[in-house]
Amino acid sequence: MPVTTLRIIESDAEASLHPRDIWNHWKKHVIWDPRSYYGVLEFGAALIALLSVLEIQTITGYDHPGSFPWYAVQKLWSGILLGLGVSPLHWYSNHRQSAHLLTRVRTHLYVLLFLGVTLFISQIFLIQEPPPCYGSNGCEVRNTLNTCIWLSILFLFIAAFIVYTVARNPRKDPVLAELPSPTAAGIDFEDETQAAWASVNVADGIEDDSAEPEGQLRL
Repeated sequence: MPVTTLRIIESDAEASLHPRDIWNHWKKHVIWDPRSYYGVLEFGAALIALLSVLEIQTITGYDHPGSFPWYAVQKLWSGILLGLGVSPLHWYSNHRQSAHLLTRVRTHLYVLLFLGVTLFISQIFLIQEPPPCYGSNGCEVRNTLNTCIWLSILFLFIAAFIVYTVARNPRKDPVLAELPSPTAAGIDFEDETQAAWASVNVADGIEDDSAEPEGQLRL
């Protein structure tokens, strides 16, 4: 009769609740993934549009001369512009086998910087002459709306930095990372993929989290 013995099984770091393992997971899969920031920006765009509609309804509910909600309408267009600009980037950042224009690093950088600069300029112009607040919570809604827009501008520039950094320093395959580099082997040649980093696919710099087909290994 075989003797039953205890066997020590190492815990999986991905399933661990230790703060260090949680931080390592976020640093590897969340912080350096531009899709995380695209999701935050999409949520911010929806929140900006919702608060803008709420402010428009508040302003139009008061019969004051010259109370056209141009200020809130501009905020609404900011939210719509942000959502329409970021949503396609988020969608195409998951396409690894596509040669579409919206999968290119250069396109992502141009769109993110354009949105960030446009929203920043619009905020600077509107901050000079803010209209009066209407309703009991008009000022609170407006302050929350402006805070969401400023945070969205910040996240736009952070996302652009992440896209740029990941494209210049893509993730290395664990198997290929163990092989000696061409430079160490005495081979000196220009890495074309590094030189043309702006034309590579954004998804190439993100770890492939898709399910492998049964019986196959991801290389």
